[in-house]
Amino acid sequence: MNDGDTFSIDDAPGYTFKLRIEFDDDADPPWERSDGHGPVRSIRTLYGLRHQGLKRPGERVMDNGRGDYWLYDWQKACRLAREGGWNAKPYDAPNRIERAVQADFDFLQRWLRDDWWYVGVCVQMLDDEGEPATERYEYALWGIESDCTEYIEEVARELAHECASDRGLLTSQRRAAWRTALTERRERAYWESRDVATSL
Repeated sequence: MNDGDTFSIDDAPGYTFKLRIEFDDDADPPWERSDGHGPVRSIRTLYGLRHQGLKRPGERVMDNGRGDYWLYDWQKACRLAREGGWNAKPYDAPNRIERAVQADFDFLQRWLRDDWWYVGVCVQMLDDEGEPATERYEYALWGIESDCTEYIEEVARELAHECASDRGLLTSQRRAAWRTALTERRERAYWESRDVATSL
């Protein structure tokens, strides 16, 4: 699914939802958001001196391609990878620690270079005229990696399901409501028949 696509879910036939994928400008860098990353520190450069003399032993340079630099502590990342059991594809290959740390380094480097970013997945239910029937951010989840297309679709469908559930539109909810209404009608008819006066 892409930004602006409309879709439906099996549990709420006849209802349509619209997907919006928006840039998450409140997201922290990946190494600050979650565990499982090597330590990263930002460095400032002056007058084109770049990163010379600022790198410590065991660190590798990362950059965003626009003159900003960060230092990735490769040595400490290897220690964390051993302790935490990090792994990376192909999972059965040798040099597991080195491959896992390299995969982490590449993942963070790609974020710095805007190869991926964090997004918010927002879903709105549409009315019969195709206009939004819910608020733009009423059903939304933020902090999702932009290149995880399958997960974005999964989240969109879960949000649509939540929206339909809140409004009692799911097939199971409608079936349950129908059964409840039928039971109430039958009980009302029964008690009304008991109130009918009979002559002896």
